[in-house]
Amino acid sequence: MGTPWKVKNYSEGILGLHEEINDFYKYMSPRAEEERMRMEVVDRIERVIKDLWPTADVQVFGSFSTGLYLPT
Repeated sequence: MGTPWKVKNYSEGILGLHEEINDFYKYMSPRAEEERMRMEVVDRIERVIKDLWPTADVQVFGSFSTGLYLPT
C-alpha cells in the first residue's frame, strides 16, 4: 500500500497518469479545516506582534503563502 491516493484503476497511458496526478493532488492538499486552523494560528501570531510593535508589517512566506504546503 505505497500509494494511498490510488483508490481506483486508472486509464491506460497519459490519461491514466493525469488521473493519478489529480488524485495525488487531492490526497496531499490540505482540507479546508486544516487551512482554517493554520490561518487562525497566523492571525493569533499577527495580533501578538501588532500588540508589541503596532507598525510592524507581518507577512507569511514560503510554501504556506504560495498554497503549496503539505497538511502536516
